[in-house]
Order: sequence, then structure tokens, then C-alpha cells
Amino acid sequence: MKPSERASVCSIFTYPPHYRGAIYRLMEEELDCHFFFGEATLAVNVPKLDYSIFQREPPTLRFTRLASNFYWLHGAMRLCFKPYKQYIVTGEPYNITSWFILVINRI
Repeated sequence: MKPSERASVCSIFTYPPHYRGAIYRLMEEELDCHFFFGEATLAVNVPKLDYSIFQREPPTLRFTRLASNFYWLHGAMRLCFKPYKQYIVTGEPYNITSWFILVINRI
């Protein structure tokens, strides 16, 4: 597939663990994937990924706890209105933002 034929993919993940670096790099190269990572959710004991592996440094989205374990990722909703053709979102039930993104982009 030629680079000009690739559709951009928007990947919104709650945290970038170091052990997923190889797959994220491959996704960026093969899928023209743009990454957006949240800061550590509640208690993350896994080292964070070094962003230097990416061609485009991913922005960090800020968390806000809403109630109990529910939280909101600031900046993620605006990505629904960007010209992405596909979205990959962390399937975490407490991430209220992901539910809105799924509904807006028609699951």
C-alpha cells in the first residue's frame, strides 16, 4: 500500500506502557497511526514508553476524576472532529470519554 493511499488512524490510549513500543512503532509505520496517550490512570507501576521511538511525538492527555473510578480525558473529544477515518480507543469502562467517542463515531 502506498503512503498516499493510507487512511489515518487515531489511537487514544489511557497510558503508554514501555513493553508496547514495538507494536506502536509498527502501527505508526504501517497504518499511518497518530497516537494520543493519557497520563497514568490510577496506580500504574509499569514504566512509561519513551516517545523518541515515534516519528511524531504523541501528545499527553490529562485525566480528571469524575466520581469513584470514572474519569475524563481532556482533549480526546476534539479528535472526533478531525479527519481520521478510523479510531482505536482503550476499552476501559471507567473512561467516560471513550464512550462519548464511540457514540459520536458510531461505534
